[in-house]
Parts: sequence; structure tokens; C-alpha cells
Amino acid sequence: MIKTIRIGGKECRLRTSAALPREYRNRFNRDIFSDLLTIKAEKTPDDDKFSFTIEDPAIYEDIVYAMHKHGDPNAPDTVEEWLAGIEDPYAIYNTLSDVIDMWTGEQTQTSESKKKAGA
Repeated sequence: MIKTIRIGGKECRLRTSAALPREYRNRFNRDIFSDLLTIKAEKTPDDDKFSFTIEDPAIYEDIVYAMHKHGDPNAPDTVEEWLAGIEDPYAIYNTLSDVIDMWTGEQTQTSESKKKAGA
């Protein structure tokens, strides 16, 4: 899935694919699925707002950067360089629902199971 979003006035092309978890693990030595679950767990159930603990912002920045680097190979080589190019330091956190939606959409089963189909 590819989606272009604006972060701090800059267009960022985010991409998810089967290769992204491996790229993320190679770059950050962490599991993107575990990190996404950590971020998703912070959503308050009664609205669309998320709250971050002290460790979560860096994890989230890494996820968004990895998705952007995957979608735009010409993106800066480090998350720090990329963040330095975003003028509004809080703009990245306004993208959380887009990022979660991209991962949720990627994980939705589109085929009917054989068991359900009666095969």
C-alpha cells in the first residue's frame, strides 16, 4: 500500500509491503509488529486520540521513517536527518491514524477461506 501524506508541510510517500518488516528489523534491530502493537495500545478507546509514553515517540518516528524510506529511496539515510527536515516538531504525531490505517488495511484478509466457502 502506498499513501502520500503531508508532515510539517512536506509531502512524504509512505509504503507498506512484505519487505518492510525485514527492512525495519535490519535498520532498527526491533520487530515492527511489536512496535506497532505498542503504539496501537496507547489509543484511548473513546476517541481518536493517542497518548505516548516517554519511549513511544522514538518508536513511532522510526516506524514512520521506515515507511517513508521504503516509499521513497531518496529519503535521508537516517531518521535524524529526516526529522531535521521537518520544521514542526509535532507534525509527525498527527499522522498516527494514517499509519495505523495503512497497517490495518494491509492485514485485512481479502480472500475467502476454504473452510468458510465449504471446500
